Amino acid sequence: MRASGRSMLVLVVWVNACHSDLAFDSVGEARPPEPRWELSFTEECGGEALGDQVITLMRVGDATFRSWGSRADWMADEQVRVSGGLCTITAVAKPSGDRQFTSGVINTAGRFEQEFGRFEARLRFPGGMGIWPQWWLRSVHGWPPAIHVAGLAGHRPEHLEFLIWYLTEQGRQERTGSVEGSRWQDEFHVYRADWSEKEILFVVDDVEVGRLDLEGVPPFGPLYPIVNLSVHDGEAGPVPDETTPWPAVLELDWLRVYRRAE
Repeated sequence: MRASGRSMLVLVVWVNACHSDLAFDSVGEARPPEPRWELSFTEECGGEALGDQVITLMRVGDATFRSWGSRADWMADEQVRVSGGLCTITAVAKPSGDRQFTSGVINTAGRFEQEFGRFEARLRFPGGMGIWPQWWLRSVHGWPPAIHVAGLAGHRPEHLEFLIWYLTEQGRQERTGSVEGSRWQDEFHVYRADWSEKEILFVVDDVEVGRLDLEGVPPFGPLYPIVNLSVHDGEAGPVPDETTPWPAVLELDWLRVYRRAE
């Protein structure tokens, strides 16, 4: 397990038009879960390969795919590595499939999913124009629903976003919150979502940074964890330019999921 140095972060939190100032020490490692939680899934990024429940391509129902949506990258197995106690995803400026860039994804589609619980990962995000790392949850039946535990647009290194997507009779809906803080890609942080029937609590390094109410939101059903490193295609964010550092590397120390103990 890798430990980061302690550093002071000052955050401004925006959720549903409310904000507050927070100051806390980055602990690097999450504290042990309270007794009411029990571990249901873990990827510790030890050894030389991902665990049996983790895969490197996406899945919806019985179909698998290598790219989707507003992304200019193709997800290739060789861009995911396990070494030195870390899982890494590397994005490169190299065409692959029908996309301009090549990157990768770590997820458990079809192998592990869970409704409600604690979902956390210790990550270091890369930055740079057009770079788009995400730690999120989605349904094997399609999108939405989805819970974005933490996402970063590389051209805004101080702006961390969390959100939910869901579907109603009026169409696709979202609820969002964000955290203004340090340059998030400079060090490891533990990003967490505690998901219950009524709300989702978002936490960074054991400090609450926001909550999203689930009142009026249709049930999501079980969702599976995803960590991916994408590249914008210009629709959802700016494309890479001459300032973008290549390769871009996302580092995952561990990913853990807990359920409430009976």
